[in-house]
Amino acid sequence: MVLHVPRPWLRQKMRVQRGAMMPRWEAAESISTEPKRQGVLVLPVRFCQVLFALPNDEYAKWTANNVPAGHEYFCRHSSLNSWKSQKMQDFLNRMSFASHFYTEPGR
Repeated sequence: MVLHVPRPWLRQKMRVQRGAMMPRWEAAESISTEPKRQGVLVLPVRFCQVLFALPNDEYAKWTANNVPAGHEYFCRHSSLNSWKSQKMQDFLNRMSFASHFYTEPGR
């Protein structure tokens, strides 16, 4: 998969933890330097996981009638408020690249 990302969008600031503002490229933690030129940044994507936070009242109905693809994960929107809880951290860790391997990759 290849993403075509407008550089101005990457440089826009977004709200992060505790209300701080940070450019999207920096918040993503996957681009090492600020994109300087205008135009579109083309990024190859080798690993993609998507977390969908569904409205609380829709979650049970959607999950009862749909099967997620291997790269899709779902939670109730209200679950995002408990992102620091052990249960949510375990769930998010299962979304990581490393979770596909029995032992740590490269070791």
